[in-house]
Amino acid sequence: MACFIRILLPVLVSLSSLGTVHYDIRYKLGQMNLRVATAAFSWEQDSLDGIPVYHGGAIIRTTPFFRLFIGSDYIANTYLRRDDLSPMYFFNPFKNERYEYVYRQDTGEIESTSVRGPRQPVEYDRFPFDGRTMDLLTLLHFIRFLDESLMKPSMPIHVLISGKIFPAEIIYQGKDAERFPGIQADRILLRLTEHGLTENGSGNEVYLWRSPGEDRCLLGLETELSTGSMHASISSKE
Repeated sequence: MACFIRILLPVLVSLSSLGTVHYDIRYKLGQMNLRVATAAFSWEQDSLDGIPVYHGGAIIRTTPFFRLFIGSDYIANTYLRRDDLSPMYFFNPFKNERYEYVYRQDTGEIESTSVRGPRQPVEYDRFPFDGRTMDLLTLLHFIRFLDESLMKPSMPIHVLISGKIFPAEIIYQGKDAERFPGIQADRILLRLTEHGLTENGSGNEVYLWRSPGEDRCLLGLETELSTGSMHASISSKE
């Protein structure tokens, strides 16, 4: 997909970007500061249908309290071509639901399959494979390796959430030397204009911090919820 090559070519994926990063996710409200979930995001070389790919995996383990916002544990996998980082396949078994996206370069479409609950019919849909429409997990890697010049003043995109498509934009907000002492982190805003990051629809503005090195590691995340706020920060790396 030529549009992905043009967007992502300025940043090359290095071996230092491979591995698994673990995060603590905390909920803050007034004096309350609780760890409510842990997350592990992996990024490894793999192959899919004989094509060299990067496999990105996500596992979020939640406490009962945080399930009010995210629903339950979250497991997802995405596969992106190694030559241009264009997505190929995404799969997310979520509670009693299932969401699957096949990114078809030959037809220029994203084939969506959704099952929204027990005994619910399978829903099929198609979305444009235009280089700026993708699921949330693929989007995190897209932002991770995206050249900052393409986020100025903003980059309009569409995000696939639970088998539906929502408009959003990515905005580069400059260097932030205070959030992570000793690191000139890139601060990036993901603004979802109709549907937030969480299950209850809140979390429309998501701030992300990215390391400036070759690994382009996502250092942290922060978003306001309907009450309180959610913060993610690195706990360990493998």
